[in-house]
Amino acid sequence: MKTRKGFVSNSSSSSFLLAGYELSRDSVEKIKNKDEDAFYDIDDFRILDGSEDGVGDKVVAGDLIFDISSDDSFIETNIMLLEDINKRMQNVKEKILEYGFEIIGEGKLYAGTRMT
Repeated sequence: MKTRKGFVSNSSSSSFLLAGYELSRDSVEKIKNKDEDAFYDIDDFRILDGSEDGVGDKVVAGDLIFDISSDDSFIETNIMLLEDINKRMQNVKEKILEYGFEIIGEGKLYAGTRMT
């Protein structure tokens, strides 16, 4: 018997680059438990949680620089200055803190593949 390892044919994935910060899981759970609807309505930044979102055992939040679906027929070239990414990261950091999330460590670029 052959066993397929990896995604099944009807699944979809996307590759992403997110400029952001790791969040304390406790602060995420506290905010989610306080008002779950409001948590899922956050649109000032993207929150990725766990391996299905491509970030292992972490919870990260930030500015999604790009997100390319496996269904996309082409990839557009995107050139961005590091200075612009740093500005976007500073803006998103302020928004993350306004919501009350606790940031762990310095800002980073997170790249990966996630289930969609």
